[in-house]
Amino acid sequence: MPVAPRLILGLLLATAFHARAELEWETVSAELTVAAEDRGIHAFRFKNTGPDTIHIEDAKSSCSCVVVELGARTIAPGEGGELLALFKPAPGFPAGGERGAHIKVTTAETPAKPHVLRIKLRTDREASLEPAVLWWKRGSKAVAKETLVQVPLGAAVRLSEEALRQPDLECLLSEVQNGASAVLSVRPRSTRQPLDIRLALEFTAPGNAPKVRTLFIRVQ
Repeated sequence: MPVAPRLILGLLLATAFHARAELEWETVSAELTVAAEDRGIHAFRFKNTGPDTIHIEDAKSSCSCVVVELGARTIAPGEGGELLALFKPAPGFPAGGERGAHIKVTTAETPAKPHVLRIKLRTDREASLEPAVLWWKRGSKAVAKETLVQVPLGAAVRLSEEALRQPDLECLLSEVQNGASAVLSVRPRSTRQPLDIRLALEFTAPGNAPKVRTLFIRVQ
C-alpha cells in the first residue's frame, strides 16, 4: 500500500506546480461601447503572484474586430503587465448592435489551460428622428403627431431654445425611456395657414461635442 501515498503526493505536487504557474487577473470580463465610426480600448491587467517566471506564448481574439496588443511576454515573479483589447467595429456592424467575443491567452507553463477573457461589444445608437418630417394637410384637424427620438447611450436630449419659443407649435418631449429613446409630440396651433418650420433637437453627452438633429414641420 505505500504506492498510494506516493501517488497522492505526486498529484498534489503537480497541482501545486500548475497553480503556481497561473497568472492572476484583475478582471476577466469587460464591456466596450463605441460609436460606429469610433474605436474603444480596454486594459486587462494581470500579475504573476507565484515564485516562477511565466512565459506568455499567444493571445488570440475570436473576433477580427478586436485587436490584441501585449507588452512584456516574460513575467517574472511579482511583476505585472497588461493586455490591451482594441475594438474597431467592422463595416456592417449595426448601430446599437451587440456581440460577444473572447481572447485566449496561452502560457508555456500551462498550454492546455488557456486563460479566457470575455468582452461584450456594442456600437452606440445614432441620434436620430423617425420620422424626420411631420406633415398636416392645410385646413385639416390640428391633431398631435409624434416622432421617435433615438438617444445615444449616456446622452441627454432637449429641444433647442429656438424650438421652445416657437409660437405656432405645441411641443412635448417625453423623458428618455430605458436609456434608448424618447417621444416628441408636436401639434400645430392652426392649420389654416401653410407652415414650414424646422425644430432642432440637441443631444449632449459628457466629453463629446453636441449633436443636432432637425425635425421638419409642414402644413401644406
